[in-house]
Amino acid sequence: MNIWNQERFFELVRVGMTLVIFMLDFTAHAQTSEDSFVLENITLPTFQDTYYVLDERKNANGFVFAFVSTRCPSSVVYSQRLVEIWELCKNVKIDFAFVFVNEEESVEEINEFLKYIKFSVLALDDRSKNLAQKIGAKVTPEIFLFSKTKRLVYGGRIDDSQREENVQVKEFQEALANFLAGKRVRQTRTVSRGMIMTLLPAFLFGVFSCAWGTKDNEGLKEGDKAPGFNLKNHKNEYVSLESLKSKYVVLFFYPKDGTPGCTVEACSFRDSLEKLTEKDVKVIGISVDGVESHSEFHKNQKLNYMILSDADKSVSKKYGVLNFLGFSNRTTFIVDNAGTGNIIKIYKDVNPKTHVSEILKDISSREESMNKK
Repeated sequence: MNIWNQERFFELVRVGMTLVIFMLDFTAHAQTSEDSFVLENITLPTFQDTYYVLDERKNANGFVFAFVSTRCPSSVVYSQRLVEIWELCKNVKIDFAFVFVNEEESVEEINEFLKYIKFSVLALDDRSKNLAQKIGAKVTPEIFLFSKTKRLVYGGRIDDSQREENVQVKEFQEALANFLAGKRVRQTRTVSRGMIMTLLPAFLFGVFSCAWGTKDNEGLKEGDKAPGFNLKNHKNEYVSLESLKSKYVVLFFYPKDGTPGCTVEACSFRDSLEKLTEKDVKVIGISVDGVESHSEFHKNQKLNYMILSDADKSVSKKYGVLNFLGFSNRTTFIVDNAGTGNIIKIYKDVNPKTHVSEILKDISSREESMNKK
């Protein structure tokens, strides 16, 4: 893609997203006018093998539903902030539930997500989107507060920035505080920005993940020289690409320590390391998490290879995998480390469960081909 087309493409993406946000804003306010929407009874299965029946929750002082998806990076970013809100709600006897709405997510993925947050939060199965449609939920993450009488108090975003360090206004917590104090909530509806549930989610999220991930290094491709690096590992020791002595180096970039897909992928490399080592392959994991996070993740998952901290995101940018949320996309590079130092294979949008098998197969095929020459 030449520079002109690339810039035009990004401009079209920005315009398209602006229109989507406008549509979400319009439909949210059209569907639930202030102080008028009352939620009817709902019955939803939980992921704890029970059913949640709203009308049976007589002792609750209110209800909070946080719509999330394990495959939505924004949901992962906000997960710990949502746990903090859950603790606030628990202290004042307000029901709090994570509501999972992505029909493509498996029960296994959702349970891994719940294990990741390390708290016994009620989790509701709304993959049919019945509850989401009733109350006008459009994106993940998005949060709704209802009174004891099921009247809508607040619906929309959690706060004003996905980056926690940039948060200026905690809109949901402000609404909750006013509600508990018996004061009028200043703004009943706000527009949440995240992964769109029903409006072309795969297309829009795929565009943004790929586009923002490759803008800095559009041309990196198989056959190119692998960019060098010097990063700290989980033991706080510096590791460079040049220091890795093996025939092949597998560099797998992943979004975040401890998240469901990343845990599956990391453990898959762990369980297959002996087979990879037999083929003289050195495995290296890279994400933008810090050394402390890596150390905990490495210990908890009993990993048997190094994971490196790209905290300043410079290496993710060099390899063209940094997305617009500031995470590394799930992308793997195989480097011909004993020969040219070139990238011989790039895997994008990998399946964490089958990825290692694919790598082993490709390396075996390459070895067979080279032996025939």
